[in-house]
Amino acid sequence: MLAEATRHFLSVGDTQEAARVIEQEVYGMLRGNACVQLLRLLDQLPENIVMKHPRLCLARACCLLIIGQREAAASLLHAVELAGQRLLGYSVEEDELQSSEQPLRRTDVAFFHVILASIASVRGDTAAAVEQAHIALHLLPQEEHLLRGCVLLSLGIAERLQGSTVSAVTTLAQASRLCFIAAFPQVAISALTQQASLLVMQGHLHQAVAVYRYALQVAREHGAGAFASLGEVYVDLGRLLYEWNDLEAALDMSRRGLACGQQWELLEDQIDGVALMVHVLLAQGRNEAAAATLHEADTLFQQAQSGAGIGARVTAIRAGVAWHQGQLEQAARWMQESGLSATSYTLHSADPRHEFTYLILVRILLSQGRLEEAASLLEQLLAVAQAEARTGGVIEILSLQALVLSAQGRLAEAPGILMQALSLAAPEGYIRLFIEANEPMRTLLLRLREQQTQRSTTLLHYIDTLLAAFASPQQEIPGLLEPLSQREREILRLVAQGLSNQQIAQQLVIAMSTVKTHIHHLLGKLAASSRLQAVSRAKALGLLK
Repeated sequence: MLAEATRHFLSVGDTQEAARVIEQEVYGMLRGNACVQLLRLLDQLPENIVMKHPRLCLARACCLLIIGQREAAASLLHAVELAGQRLLGYSVEEDELQSSEQPLRRTDVAFFHVILASIASVRGDTAAAVEQAHIALHLLPQEEHLLRGCVLLSLGIAERLQGSTVSAVTTLAQASRLCFIAAFPQVAISALTQQASLLVMQGHLHQAVAVYRYALQVAREHGAGAFASLGEVYVDLGRLLYEWNDLEAALDMSRRGLACGQQWELLEDQIDGVALMVHVLLAQGRNEAAAATLHEADTLFQQAQSGAGIGARVTAIRAGVAWHQGQLEQAARWMQESGLSATSYTLHSADPRHEFTYLILVRILLSQGRLEEAASLLEQLLAVAQAEARTGGVIEILSLQALVLSAQGRLAEAPGILMQALSLAAPEGYIRLFIEANEPMRTLLLRLREQQTQRSTTLLHYIDTLLAAFASPQQEIPGLLEPLSQREREILRLVAQGLSNQQIAQQLVIAMSTVKTHIHHLLGKLAASSRLQAVSRAKALGLLK
């Protein structure tokens, strides 16, 4: 009906009336999950007409944000500010609206501050995002669930970037709750994704996986193809599966994330999908496939390199991949081009987003034998991660500190630092973080295992799991029809402990159907007709030592 009316007025040249009828339906269309349709209508209007109607200008930026086109929305900042100027006579202190050409509803002004907060969050201007978010929350009525949910999402992201991890978790939980009340799953999924990301930062991997899977469930219930934010969910979930060494599942998630990024033309999701895919392929020993994937993505990387928002991240990703491939000179060159160094990090300018880049730099410094620089940088990174309660970062930093101490010959100190990392990591099952440190970490773990005979059996079992993971998951075992994957080995151990399918699913935070599929594969590879026979055969082959 609205589309027909718009086409009619445009066909007779009455662009002002077309804009007016669209303007009347903006909030209804936003609440009705009709962002794509609203954007199509706005695209039919001349640009000068859109600019004369503040609500339409704000609606365009809002729709772009909701469908994941964050950089495109941020590029509209000047237009949004002009729209705000047209909302005349508003004073936050007086808490009243005056009118000039037409009555201006309080919601329009609040909408303006919602969009300003969102754009500021995208641009990394956390102070502005927090300020604008609080103004919007002051203006919006409690029953305006959708806009309050949107602005709380921006506020939560800003709090996260400021290092206020605990506060951000609460804010993002409120954002997702309000968006579910408003029956607006797009923004709810974005808020869930941010929540899960924070849980990862806090080192709560199992909780994070549960949230990511819930986000995927919500998407499936509402038609997964309609959600641009799913690319980020797939890739982030894939990273956790990769950390748990479930390489096939991680590879599947990387492909899904890449495909979603391509569908919605979201460059960052495509970059992250490719990066994860390459790391998985390298971990599987498929070096030629990894090289081919990198070659195919070269144009994508070059396109992203020129982007102010993602260029530095792409450089860090390239440096990290080169380091994993043992190409230290190339890795160092990429890092040098990023402008980062061991002395460029300061507590004043610390940003959780930069930790990823600086930890790659630490690995490069360690490989180059620049141990004092690596140690100094790790000390600063640790102080910030601990202050912000980011246990995930603390685990990685402590593990690297142990390697640096070992390389410095301080063998009496290194095991103690590594034990701190392992104690934090064991409950969440970190694997790749340790085994990607290669032989130096394996040597440390072996030394620690010899020294810790009196430790808890749980921690000793965890160390044994890590040591076993250093062997290729594709290592052939005589008498085995086909090599077991790391996940299959993990499920086999749980089956041997007598756990049911449901208990295994709960412990590993995976679907029951996934457990059944793995057990089916296990029975085939072990040439067994029952779980009992599979366990018996596994013991005979030395798979349950």
